[in-house]
Amino acid sequence: FFLFCTYSNQGVIRQMAEGVARFHFGAPIEELNQDDMGVMRYEDSIALSWIRDKTACSSVVMSDKAIISGNKSYYLYGLFSERQQFMEGIDMLGTNNSNVNECISYRKELMFDVFNNVPGAITKAKNAGVTHIVHTLDVTPHFVADINELEEVAASSTIVVYKIK
Repeated sequence: FFLFCTYSNQGVIRQMAEGVARFHFGAPIEELNQDDMGVMRYEDSIALSWIRDKTACSSVVMSDKAIISGNKSYYLYGLFSERQQFMEGIDMLGTNNSNVNECISYRKELMFDVFNNVPGAITKAKNAGVTHIVHTLDVTPHFVADINELEEVAASSTIVVYKIK
């Protein structure tokens, strides 16, 4: 029933988000402070649903919400888009393996470069397998999409989704 409602646009995503907010925070979504990065806004789910419905299952998505905001345990973009994330939350990646730690550092640095408009960063992301960029407007308001490298493919009032050309 849940999957049927989710994929038939019956508002289950919003209902689930509201239920989680009430259970975890004791308040409805509308009353939560926007600094609480653990909440999925309905407007976010609109753009993420586009990714789920309109991209190949092999797509790799780079988003700014978890790493740039500093929330190491935020996994909702991957959950709602149903696509592999370049790197989302990192709280479960703690290890003493130097190869894994080097990979985490490389990916974090690349994400910071992309969302801070460092020249060449989008090309590096593409070479690393990233197919789409998710720009959360209130997380990285200074991000500027280069129209030579990125094509806007979906948007809501809180997120813009770009396809890497």
